Amino acid sequence: MTTMVRKDYSEHENDDPFGQMVWDFYKDKPSFEAVEMDTGFLTAISPGPEWYFDEYNEWPEAEQKAVDIAEGKVLDLGCGAGRHSLYLQEEHEVLAIDLSKLALKTARERGVENIEKLDIREIDSLEQKFDTVLLLGNNFGLVGGFEEGRKFFSKLDRVTSKKSKIIAEAKPCDSKKEEKQHEDKNGLIYLEMRYRYKEHVGNWHKLYYYTKEQLERLIKPTKWKISDYIESNDSSTYFAIIEKG
Repeated sequence: MTTMVRKDYSEHENDDPFGQMVWDFYKDKPSFEAVEMDTGFLTAISPGPEWYFDEYNEWPEAEQKAVDIAEGKVLDLGCGAGRHSLYLQEEHEVLAIDLSKLALKTARERGVENIEKLDIREIDSLEQKFDTVLLLGNNFGLVGGFEEGRKFFSKLDRVTSKKSKIIAEAKPCDSKKEEKQHEDKNGLIYLEMRYRYKEHVGNWHKLYYYTKEQLERLIKPTKWKISDYIESNDSSTYFAIIEKG
C-alpha cells in the first residue's frame, strides 16, 4: 500500500524507528513497517515486521542456499533482529553489526552472542579479519553508487581474510523510472527515503538498485570478483557471491 503524507515529525527525527518497530514486534505489540520517500509517498520495503524474524525453514530457497555458502568467521552487516546471525552462529563465529540500538537489543535478547553498534561505512574500524561478509535484505542498496561503493569494497578488503567472500543480495529496478525514483550520473536508480514508525522518524538515506551488469561495473576496479549468482524464484532480488581475487 502506498499513501501520501504531509505531516511534520521533525522533533522526533533520529529516533530509531526501525529498531522500535522490531522491538515492538518482538514484545508482541502491534507494529508495522513504513518508509517515507522524499516525494511524500509512504510505503513498505518488506512483507512486514515478521519478515525480520523468519527462521531458516521460512526463508526462500535461494536465501537458504546463499547463507549456507558462509564459511569461517562471519560478519553480518545490518543484522536487524538477527535472523541470519542466529542461524549461522550454531556453526560459525559471527559478529552482528547494526546502527540501530533497539534492533541490536532485540537480536541480543533473541540469543545473538556477538553484536556491535556500527555504521557499515565505518567497518574498517574493526580489528578482526572475517572470511564471510553478509549483505542481505535491503542492505546492499545502502552501499551507495559507484564511487561510494568502491570505497566500501576497499574497506571490506581491509577487514577480510585473503580468501574471503561476500554474500550480497541485490535488487534491480523492476520497473521504468517512476516519480518516486531518482537516477544518478552513472544511470543507477535509487530511492531517497527514511524509516518512520509511529512518532519516530529516521535519517534520510539512499537505497540503490543494481542490475547484474551494474554490479559487475561497480566491482571491476576493485580486488573483488563475482564467482556465482543464485537466482530467486520468490522475488526480484538475486544473490551475488563475490570473492576476493
